[in-house]
This record gives sequence, structure tokens and C-alpha cells, in this order.
Amino acid sequence: MTRDHNDSEAVANATKERPTLDDQERYWQRRLSGDAPILDACLDNARPPFQSYHREEQTLGFSSTTTADIHAFCDTRQCSLFVLLLTGLKTAWIRHGAEPSLVIGTPAIPADQTAPREDRCSLTNVLPVCTDLPLNCTVSESLERTEAAVREAQRNGDYPFARMIPFSHHDVTAARAPIFQTMLLPPDHRARGSGDSEGEWRDVAAYSTACDAVFTFSENEGHLAIRCDYDVELFHETTIISFLTHLRVLVGAMIEDNQCQLLDLPILDQEEETRVLFQWNRTADAHTPIDRSFSELFEGQTAQHPDAIAAQFGEHQLSYGHLNRVGDSVAHTLRQMGIGPETVVAVLEQRGLTLLQAILGIWKAGAAYLPLDPRHPSKRIAQVLAQSCAPIVMVGRSQMALLGEARSNFAQKEQPRIVPIEDLMHGQATAPDTHLDRVPTSLAYVIFTSGSTGAPKGAMVEQRGMINHLFAKIRDLGLEPGDIVAQTASQCFDISVWQFMSPLLAGGRVHVFEDDVVYDAGSLLKSAARHGVTVLQTVPSFLDVVLGEQCSQKVSLAQLRWLISTGEALPVELCRRWLARYPKIPVVNAYGPTECSDDVTHHFVTAADEVDATVPIGRPLCNTQIYIVDQNFRPQPAGVRGELLAGGIGVGRGYCASPDQTADAFIPDPFARTPGARLYRTQDTARWSSNGQLDYLGRSDDQLKLRGFRIEPREIEIVLTQYSTVQDAVVTLREDCSGDAILVAYLLSPEGPAIDDLHKFARNRLPPYMLPAAYVILETLPRTANGKLDRAALPAPTPEARPRADDYQSPRTVLETALSEKWASLFGVERVGLRDNFLDLGGHSLLATQLVSWIYDKFQVKLSVRDVFDAPTVDRLAERIDTIGWVAGQRQTPKTDDQEEFLL
Repeated sequence: MTRDHNDSEAVANATKERPTLDDQERYWQRRLSGDAPILDACLDNARPPFQSYHREEQTLGFSSTTTADIHAFCDTRQCSLFVLLLTGLKTAWIRHGAEPSLVIGTPAIPADQTAPREDRCSLTNVLPVCTDLPLNCTVSESLERTEAAVREAQRNGDYPFARMIPFSHHDVTAARAPIFQTMLLPPDHRARGSGDSEGEWRDVAAYSTACDAVFTFSENEGHLAIRCDYDVELFHETTIISFLTHLRVLVGAMIEDNQCQLLDLPILDQEEETRVLFQWNRTADAHTPIDRSFSELFEGQTAQHPDAIAAQFGEHQLSYGHLNRVGDSVAHTLRQMGIGPETVVAVLEQRGLTLLQAILGIWKAGAAYLPLDPRHPSKRIAQVLAQSCAPIVMVGRSQMALLGEARSNFAQKEQPRIVPIEDLMHGQATAPDTHLDRVPTSLAYVIFTSGSTGAPKGAMVEQRGMINHLFAKIRDLGLEPGDIVAQTASQCFDISVWQFMSPLLAGGRVHVFEDDVVYDAGSLLKSAARHGVTVLQTVPSFLDVVLGEQCSQKVSLAQLRWLISTGEALPVELCRRWLARYPKIPVVNAYGPTECSDDVTHHFVTAADEVDATVPIGRPLCNTQIYIVDQNFRPQPAGVRGELLAGGIGVGRGYCASPDQTADAFIPDPFARTPGARLYRTQDTARWSSNGQLDYLGRSDDQLKLRGFRIEPREIEIVLTQYSTVQDAVVTLREDCSGDAILVAYLLSPEGPAIDDLHKFARNRLPPYMLPAAYVILETLPRTANGKLDRAALPAPTPEARPRADDYQSPRTVLETALSEKWASLFGVERVGLRDNFLDLGGHSLLATQLVSWIYDKFQVKLSVRDVFDAPTVDRLAERIDTIGWVAGQRQTPKTDDQEEFLL
């Protein structure tokens, strides 16, 4: 006979030899002393400050055959039905994202078996079942662990629940139930077989008002049923229905193979597996010309309208015909140098038309381009060149000195050849042979990103993947000859590829904006409006500043058709702010890694009320597949978080000269019907919604996102530990006093290096966006009990942690004093001297935008963000303001004690 939770044998085992209350107190203190996991990872919506107590319920039944099999399994294993279902419930929560040590509540069995039923159901008589179920343990092992945990909890079940609450490390809050947020209640054993289906459900009102989700089970006429009473503020109806379905599949699998590991148990039924693997990935598009190269497609556009404007930078314009001829000239010379397919050609030049012509010429030669950023230090450029093995560097004349510094890091015979771009552009304009650049699988570009091994890694993308993404943009945005796309991204940022190239395949125009405009939120929208831009892309952190800058006056954007958000998670409130101001300009939330051909999903928001708790990242693009999988690479159901894997034509070739990293990140596609297909492991967590949209949920590793830049903190840490007195380093993101996200380096250094010297060391090796804004010296790095770094215990940086000039010099004039005080407020430091550097203090384009706006409001002096970068100290910026002569036509006088502020 199956042993139910309340049958006589279970009761006898649970109640005999119960410890004293003092012993039970010590038991619960020990069991609840850790940080019990909270159910939040499994919720659909963020937990509100107060419980709503708005409840609904869903019920799911087992077939009579499965019910019989369950009882047979319990009889064979001498396992109670309650223990089986409790194990299945906990496994389902874990597979939905909960921690293996999740605590589940259950009613206590009173020691006095004569106690009335209502006493046994009281809230003071509930117990936490504390057990750990790692996913690598078998079904049999998990049943044993659960049974032991239930037995121990019931033996100590006389201790009042209210007195257990202080033992937990979690604060008591009105937002959730203490200790546990989910329960499993058995039916009353006397109700079984009574024929009264309503009477078979235990009264859960007292429990359900406190917990997020409460499960009960009953059996009637040979059919087992499970009911879930849940909080509608936290869970969607579809989520609970799916959860019950997954629980049914799990329990069925558990009784079929009790030696199966929990992580290998299926939770999807056939219908849902088909939906998440295939139905939501039906993206095949045979019309995308992935069998043709960019050069061939661009030449087709040139033939149709050779005199149309293809590209513009400032007031300088190039027609399709001119751009094509210059590209032919560059390609002809490159071919004579032996450059052809699979050759990587590096390009060091500022964003602009010269860069565009260089890239087109490289492609026409059949080669791939590697962009280098003139703002990066020479050591970084040398590092990238060495890893790429690029035989030549096409360089603008203004960048010759920087490239010379980079080449000095190479041995003489290993130095890449330098080729001035201007020389190539004015060579022979004869079109070269075209057959070499018609291979769709040839390499298109290599873009280096931050790497976790201490060195940047170069993501390689092929022509066919790039073409697929360019046409996805053309079709999804409806690009046509009248469109003007704003080119705003750094050439070392993958979104620059589509910004430059998509309009050229649609007969439209790319407008390359100067850095002064790109970094100046006050000018960006005005410039976009003035030049008739129809497609504009930005990162959310910059969009926030743009909307703030424009709050006093609305810029008319009559021509703008799309605003694209990328690089960071798009906050709901920010999306709504944009649509409130520009209701006729929809937002495209785009998502994609550099290792693929840029974006792999799009989501379109046309009205503020279309977004709820999050802004989805949408659906996969044409010829693209997206899978959400667990740690065993099994597909996750809708509503369950997992790692996002990207598949399809857009998946890149791998990392340049790094086979081990390639093998780790690019894996065989087990779901594909095409031999040799691969998936890219993004390390991003996401989930499907019930309607097939994707929600981005963050990173599963330590990678950081800062103002759209992807940063591997380990790369920064390795650079810092190369400094002689630094033994160990940890880099993380923190908010400063103004709420701005900054990089903070925590250093284990007994000798305590000079922060300014260490910062100079890092500045010579890292790109500007990877430089820490603060350095905290520690005697030891905080660790948890199991030896892991305790990031929560890392202290907030003090003002002294910011890099400063060697000697403090006081401001001398009213203007310098005003600037010094403003900088101090921006960076949260007590004082800023004349020679303190804006960039070294942690300044960036967004803060520079705020500073420029403040200067204009305060002094009526119009500066650009570039002015701040070019004159990054208080004295130099004050001199620039004074030299411009816009401050009421007067030079500044020294400040006296009775002057409180600078008056125009």
C-alpha cells in the first residue's frame, strides 16, 4: 500500500522521539542560518513593495494510466506520494531558474494526533523543508534527500514558525512571505475516495495569502490532479499553466527512470518543444542574396543611379559613381601588392568618407578589413595588429605618428607594411578582376572586442553573414533610395558596418556625423533634423542624455522614421519617454553580439502602452535561429530563463588566431537540419515569452556593459596585475554619487601603488572606455565562506580613489573656480585642481555633454564635447573659454573672498 503523507506509518515516524523545544530551536537555527534563496528568479514581474493578495488558480490532471504508474512506482520504492510530488515540484522550480537550495513549505503534523483539523491547518503550524537538490543528482538520490528532509522537519515540527523567522538572514518585508514563498500541501487523507471533489482539496486560504504560489494535490476516481493557487501580480496565467505542464512531464519522466540525473529530465512536451525549436525559428528567406558579394551588389546600385549621392561627411558628398571608381582604384593597387581573398587589411583612419572608400576598396580586392581606432593607445593597436597578422596597414596621413609608435613594438622583420590611404585613392581607376571577391564564404571583416584572457579577441564575420544582416535591416526598416542613415558608431563597433553599408545597397545615403556631433547630445537631434536623417541609432544611456538635453524644446524630426536602440538593455521608462515626445517615430530594440553579423533580433515598439515590465528584444531576423537552453543545452520552455544561443547564416567564423576560444564559444548546432551548422554561445540570459518574443535578462558571466561597450573585466585585471606592486585586481561597475556607472578597480597591493602612476600605466595599454575611474587599495579581497569573491562586500570608492594630478593647484580666477566646483560635483570629489584631468577622473562623452550644456547655460559660451577632450584640465578649458571671447567680451579677473559666483 502506498504511504501517503498523513497515513499512520508516516505519522508514527514523524512524531516518535521528538526533540525538546530547545533542541528543535537549535535545529532550526542551524538549518535556516544561511541565505535561503528567494523565488524572484522565476517571477514574470518584479515583486511590488507590498503583497497584493490577488489570487487565481489553475488545475492540471494526470491520466488514469500515469496515475496508476505513479502509485506503482511509490509502492515499489516505498516512497510516499507527497515526497515524490515535493521532489518533482522542487526540481521544476530549479529548472525554471530557482536555486538548488530553494526552501519549500509544508504543513506540520501535530504530535497530538487528536488535535482538530483546523489546528493542523493554522499558519503557526507550517514547516520549511530545507534540502539541496543539485541537478547532477539522480532521481533516486533526490527522493532520498527529500524524504530525509521531510522527516527531519516533521520531527522538529513543534517549534512555532513565527519564532523561526528571525533565524533567516533575509529581512522581514511586506513584499514577500518569510523563509519560503512556495508550498506543497497534501490532501486530507480522510477525504480520499469520498467522491466530493471540492472536499478533496485542503483549505489553503491561510497559506495562499502569504506565499507566491501554493500547490495542492488530490485524487478522484483514479485521476491525480494538482492545483496551483498563485499571485497574479507576480505570475502570468500562461506561466502557471506551462509550469503545471512541465511538472506533469517531469514526474512522468522521474518514474520512468529513477537513475536519470535531474538536469537530464525532460520538462517540455512535444508540442512546446516543436514551438520553441522550430515554429518560432521559421525565418528562412530565399530572397536574401547571400550568394553575392557586397562589391557586386553595390556595383548594381551604382549602375542604376551613378550620380545619386551615396555618402556625406559634413558638407562633402560622394556620388555612387565616384565612390565606386575610388574603390576600384584602391582595389587595383591592393591586388598588385598581392592582397586577395582571406587577407586581413588593417585600416587606421578617423571615421569619414576616406575610411568608407578604403573599406570598399578592400572588399573589391576580395580581402577583409580590420578597423583600428585612432583614440586607442599605440600598445593596444600593436596588440591587435600582432594577433590579426595583417600584412599591411592602410593609414591616413594624420595617423602616421600613432602607427609609428605601434610598429615600434614589433621586431623589424615582423612590422606590417604601411600604405597611405591617400596614395591608394589616387592610383589607377581600372576595375580589377571581379571573380575573386564573389565567394560568399570569404572573410568580410575582423572586429576586436574585449577578451577575458587578458588580450582582445578578433571576431571574424563572412560576406554571406554580413549580407544577410544588411538585407535584414533593409527589409525590416523598409530602406529605399530616399532614406538617409546616420553613421554615428565607432568603426571598431560592429553596428558601424550596417550604418555604413545598408543604405548603399538600398540606393540611399549614409551620412557620417563628426565626433563633435555624435558626442554632443544637444547637437545630435538638431543635426539629424537639419540633414533629413530617416534612421538614427544610439545606445540607451546616450538617449537618456539626449532626451534630457531636449526637454526644454522639442526638435522637429519630420524626416526621422526609426529610432534604433542597441548595445544595452532598453529601460521601459526611457522607451516611453521617447514615444511620449515623438509618438510617430517608433523604436526598434535591436540585439546582437559582435561574433555574429551584428543584430540577430529586432523588436518594434510603436506606442508607449505596448511595453510592460520589459522591452523585448523581439524575434530572430531572417535566416537566423535563436535558442534558449539550460546548462545541458536542452531547450527551455517559454517563461524560463536560459542561455541565448544564436544560429544561422549570421554566425561568425570564430576568433582570429584563437582556436581554443573559438571551440568554446562556437559549438555544433544540435537542432539544425544543415550539416556543419554552428551556434554562438552569447553568455547572455534570456527567455521566450508565451507569444514568441524574447526578453533579455542580463549576463550569466562577469562581462560588463558600459555605455554600449562590451567589457571583459578580466582583461583590465590582467593589465593592472602587470604593474609591479599589484598582486591581484578585481574590476566591477559601481554607481558614483550622481548615479553614473563607472569602472572601479579593487587592488590587492601591500605597498599601495600611487594611483596616478598606475592609471598612466593602464592608459598606455587600454582603450579609453576600459580605463577604471577609481582605484581602491585593499589589504585583502573579501571572500565568502566557500572562498569565492564577495562582490557585495567590496567598499564604495572614496573621492581619493580618483586619479589626480601630482600636485594640487588652486583655481586662480572666477572662471577656473566655477569650473573646478562643477567638476567636483560631477565626480563626487571634494576639490578639483587646475591640472586634474577630466578623462583621468572618469570623464566620458556623456559627462562632457553635461559639462558643455552647463557652460552654455552659465556663461553663454558654446563649446563642443571635443573641446573638453582637447582641453581636459580646468586651466586649459578656462583658457579656451576665455580665448573664444564669448564671455561678455571680458577676460577673467582673480576671484576675491566676497565673490560667491561668476556673473556675466
